[in-house]
Parts: sequence; structure tokens; C-alpha cells
Amino acid sequence: MAERGLVALVGYCGLACGVCAHACPCKASPEHGDQDCYQRKCCIEKGIGGCWQCESFPCNEGYFATEEWSGLCVACVQCIVEDGLDRFVSLANCNLDPDFGLYRHKRASEVAGALHGARPGNEGTS
Repeated sequence: MAERGLVALVGYCGLACGVCAHACPCKASPEHGDQDCYQRKCCIEKGIGGCWQCESFPCNEGYFATEEWSGLCVACVQCIVEDGLDRFVSLANCNLDPDFGLYRHKRASEVAGALHGARPGNEGTS
């Protein structure tokens, strides 16, 4: 899928649904998300495209409140804030393993290092 198409599949919570190998209907996906997803409902109510446009980011709700997903979601949204949506998708497509399960339970700084191409164990080096 072309990266432009992947941009349309970035979930409200910042997860790059189009990059994920699981091809599951992500709860936060704008295209086919779960109506009960906190991030999805909140962004729609606020009329914003994703948590990266929210003045309250990072909140302590939904994915951001779970130990399992918080680091991954916060890192993805922070990358979008800092680098833009198109660049984030490019980084995620090139540098994140498509099995997002590898990044669950990780700190945001660890995921940010992976997004920017750091090898495991080299997150603090250039």
C-alpha cells in the first residue's frame, strides 16, 4: 500500500494501523474503528483528526491509561506532533516491526528510538 494510503489508516490514538501486520480492525481506526474506543469517540466529539491535535495530549484515558499500550501510543502521537503525519507514516513503515506486539509494554522513549531507526540497545546513541 502506498504511504499516502497508510496515512489515512493512522488511528486516532496514533497507531499506524496500515503498517500493522495483524490487519485487525483497530479500535481507534478512523475507517473501521470500534464505536466504544475512547480515543476515537473523544476525537470525533472534539472534531479533530487525532490525539496529536488535542490540547490535552497526553491524557490518561483509553489507550494512554493502559500499561500495555501507553508507551506505543504516546510515542506515535508525539512523533506525529514533532515530525508530521506523513513523516510519521514513513518512519513507522521503515523502522517499526509490523508485529506491533513487540512494542507493547515499552516506554515511549524506547518506541520513539525505534521509530527513528535506533537499534535495540542503542537508543541513546547517534
